[in-house]
Amino acid sequence: MRILKQCLFSAFFTLSILSLAACGGSSNNHSGPANNPGNTNPGGSPGNPDGDGGNSGDGNSDGGDDNDGTTGTFSLAVTDAPVDNADHVYVAFTGVTLHPVDGDPVVFTFEEAQNVDLLTLQGTASERLLNEQRVPVGDYESVQLHLNASHDGVMDSYVEMNDGTQLELGLEEEDRLTIAQEFSIASNGHVDFTVDLDLRRSLILPEGETDLTLRPSLRLVHTEQAGSIACEVAETLISAACDDPNASLGVVYIYEGADVVPTDVSDENGGPLTTAFVVFEEDVYTYEAGFLPAGEYTVAYTCDAINDDPQSVEEMDFYGVGNATVTAGEETLYTFGPDAVLYDGATAETE
Repeated sequence: MRILKQCLFSAFFTLSILSLAACGGSSNNHSGPANNPGNTNPGGSPGNPDGDGGNSGDGNSDGGDDNDGTTGTFSLAVTDAPVDNADHVYVAFTGVTLHPVDGDPVVFTFEEAQNVDLLTLQGTASERLLNEQRVPVGDYESVQLHLNASHDGVMDSYVEMNDGTQLELGLEEEDRLTIAQEFSIASNGHVDFTVDLDLRRSLILPEGETDLTLRPSLRLVHTEQAGSIACEVAETLISAACDDPNASLGVVYIYEGADVVPTDVSDENGGPLTTAFVVFEEDVYTYEAGFLPAGEYTVAYTCDAINDDPQSVEEMDFYGVGNATVTAGEETLYTFGPDAVLYDGATAETE
């Protein structure tokens, strides 16, 4: 509703169809079992909460001052870039491990697996896994998410397809997702990250198999340093671009940098950073792409995403390609109007 009101407000006052403007604060929507991560054990492992590091505890923190200055706080949430052909993608998270450059891992083991439907976490929605947990100060090199996700016949993690079929979801090898990214925890400081799990790139159905494999495409975003891009897609554009709007309303692809030539998700070097479904609400078609680091982006609308296979190269039609600037903590409006044209390789326009 907030996006809709802002889009309508922008459309009323702008003279052009393609609108690009900064607007009020972010719409991050965190929820979930933030304050019950289970055992915290530097030096242990999610399957061994009594590891060599000791210092076990309940993992909970009130975010208060630390008298000796040897710790800061760490928060972690998860969000999703959507995928077609599925109604639900359930992933069972069992813990989180932080790996410092020097020293023992910092392990959080959940008392119970946190079952998250990633398809409910689109746009600026997210689910907290950790909230202001105390961790040692210092430099870190990676974050690991631990999952119950293996091809063992147990539906810990699974995908419910549009036709109601349930397919088991398993990782290719280990029971964890690793994101290699350096960051630092300062004395009494706080770091808040969101993991964006790009399902459009990550869900793989191997040839001859009946279950899905999670081949993760992940990015770790400083939550407070991110913004979003959102607004409206004209109904006439959807009708012109989509063979069957009842099957798909299209998807907005977001690329890092200005004047990027839009490509499919199989392009690892130049493909979209994230994508966003177009949805129908309050008689208007809107989209929202969240957790974008501040900077320049290229945006494009397509109705071919339903056939965009991450394992093969597809030729896709893109419309209304243009540039947008994201500011931390703010929402940038970009409208795909009725006069948005088919992209022909020309330089994207900037308002």
